Amino acid sequence: ERRLAPDLISYNAAVKACERGEAWEHALSLFAGMRHHGCAPDLITCSVLTTACASGRRWQMAVDLLKEMKESGFPRSVSLLTTVIQACEAEGQDQQVKLLLDELRFVGLEHLQGEDDEDDGLR
Repeated sequence: ERRLAPDLISYNAAVKACERGEAWEHALSLFAGMRHHGCAPDLITCSVLTTACASGRRWQMAVDLLKEMKESGFPRSVSLLTTVIQACEAEGQDQQVKLLLDELRFVGLEHLQGEDDEDDGLR
């Protein structure tokens, strides 16, 4: 009997379904299974999982995933940082909010610099 192994696309779809269904525990389980089976997560996987944790009021997990994304070389986005900041604010994590706001300022400036560079190429 042949069995199909899940791939990155199927894992991402399942993690997204968990995020939409507010099932962050299942999303984390899928993430662990994904790694166990040798399927490397991508930016989509990490972003959706981080959002699922933030929405599930698991601010520390969301922060840890942001750190892991940064260490893996994934780009940080203003919208993802904002989601995690809001989760930290909701849980009264003022110190973490301050740290993330500093990172948000940096990412926002990087983003604006990138837009300026693109505009220069159009002139």
